[in-house]
Amino acid sequence: DWLQLTQKERDVLLDVFLLDGHEQKTFVFVYLPLFLANSIANHDVNLLGGLKFLVEIYDRLLQHRCLSLAGPSVMVDLSSVALVMKDVEDIPTLR
Repeated sequence: DWLQLTQKERDVLLDVFLLDGHEQKTFVFVYLPLFLANSIANHDVNLLGGLKFLVEIYDRLLQHRCLSLAGPSVMVDLSSVALVMKDVEDIPTLR
């Protein structure tokens, strides 16, 4: 699945997974493991679709300048979208 992502998507995901908020402000995705597990369990979405949608979420957070909020990191609660991810038929439905 990783090689099916664009270089930009891989770069974004590296930021998502590696930045820790100590040296550079970042997002902390709460319920990310559930989001990914439900993406994998859903044969219509799968891991690739879940990763691509996570990149979309990240891009939207940046567009809305969410990193300008106070503190070393910004908490992003994925619980609702993680639950929906289990049963959604395609990613455009979530947009």
